[in-house]
Amino acid sequence: MAKRRDSQKSGLAGEFFVAAELLKRDFQVALTMGNAKSVDIIVQREDTSLPVTVQVKTLRSSNCYLIGVRDVVPSQIYVFVLLRKVAQPVEYFIVFGQEMLDRRFEIWGQNGGDGDFAGITMGRIRPFQDRWDVFDNMLNKASSNKAIDGD
Repeated sequence: MAKRRDSQKSGLAGEFFVAAELLKRDFQVALTMGNAKSVDIIVQREDTSLPVTVQVKTLRSSNCYLIGVRDVVPSQIYVFVLLRKVAQPVEYFIVFGQEMLDRRFEIWGQNGGDGDFAGITMGRIRPFQDRWDVFDNMLNKASSNKAIDGD
């Protein structure tokens, strides 16, 4: 029987890959460390003091991302990472938490993400592939809210 991979290592790999992609796109990035955390990465631009939080979910092979609708924070960005094999490119699926809630039956299917073992299949998350514009949109929104508040 094949040895099962360490899910903690997979999770960290996913977080580091996402952080690298965000740094490449000129964002400021802070990784949070620890187990069972609700925020994996904090992202912001140099021109705004309002950060956006990111939750990363990682798989090594095409399967089901285990997350239920009750685990989704509306103001958070979710990045679903598919690591694949070492020589294959990493895939990213990016969606804003509120959009997940608004489209819950489209994303989770018939049960809408309810239940103890809710998950999102690759087929349902595929439309969100490489949606890095979600970060630009959220950080632009955070910047304009800061300007409106006068801070």
